[in-house]
Amino acid sequence: MGELGANAILVVSIAACKAGAAEKEVPLYKHIADLSGRTDMILLVPAFCLISGGKHAGNTMAIQVSFTDRV
Repeated sequence: MGELGANAILVVSIAACKAGAAEKEVPLYKHIADLSGRTDMILLVPAFCLISGGKHAGNTMAIQVSFTDRV
């Protein structure tokens, strides 16, 4: 696997998970929970970027990213 990049490995892993979920006829998140052995499922809340700075942003802000969560 040393010659494969992270994106290639990720795509194959996602495809395998989706195929497994389709075979079992369950949603993808339930299939992944089954694979992990967890019985309590928690769906994550999306976070939103409010401020983006740092060297990559092309501005002089001292902070890089500020996130907020919906509650």
